[in-house]
Amino acid sequence: KIKIPIINDNQYQSDKDFYVILKCPSPQEDAALGDPSVARVTIIDDDKPGNFVFEQPIYYGDSKTFKLTATVLRQNGTDGNTSVEYTTMDGTAKGGPFASPTLDYISNS
Repeated sequence: KIKIPIINDNQYQSDKDFYVILKCPSPQEDAALGDPSVARVTIIDDDKPGNFVFEQPIYYGDSKTFKLTATVLRQNGTDGNTSVEYTTMDGTAKGGPFASPTLDYISNS
């Protein structure tokens, strides 16, 4: 057995790999290297930042209060500071000329 210590830094990063190479067997007259004599080792990062998902697939805006709250969840990991951007896209409701950075859609009712 070969033991190689791995330091866990608790920071998200992609998986890393290195190689272990067997060489110089001794005594040389009785020992030889077989195949494979090189092994690839992948250090799988266990510090995942997670995935962003909506809490539910459908939300309803309130045309009386002019508000909509959509909850975004962070799942399958919590490592590090993260952010997620969002944008809106027209459906049957259309963004209009009066839309602004704080107002995406206007009710036409």
